[in-house]
Amino acid sequence: MHHVYCVDLQTARKKSGLTQDDLAHLLGTSENRVSKLEHGRRPLSVSDIASLTLIYGKPFESLFAAVLEDVARTLPDRIASLPPKAENWFGQFNREHTLSLIANRLLGEPAANDGGFA
Repeated sequence: MHHVYCVDLQTARKKSGLTQDDLAHLLGTSENRVSKLEHGRRPLSVSDIASLTLIYGKPFESLFAAVLEDVARTLPDRIASLPPKAENWFGQFNREHTLSLIANRLLGEPAANDGGFA
């Protein structure tokens, strides 16, 4: 999975006609760091991800499809094994609503009033 998104980053850069030096300049970093990002030896920051989506004109889902697929495979097990909260916990309703929204998103079902935060 990790290797796949690295290849996707390299492919996106090459298809755009940018060199690693060009991309480094646009990201405000060094060519060496871009190489490390593309080879998975350096993690991407949130700023890197936001910049890459603007530079390549592709949404996060497009650039990091393999990451999203991996999370979608593992998140249901994490939801199922989530420890229960005390019944009188004041956030219980919001918690249950959030877990329901997550489950619907994993199934690809749009949810009414899904504000996107939970």
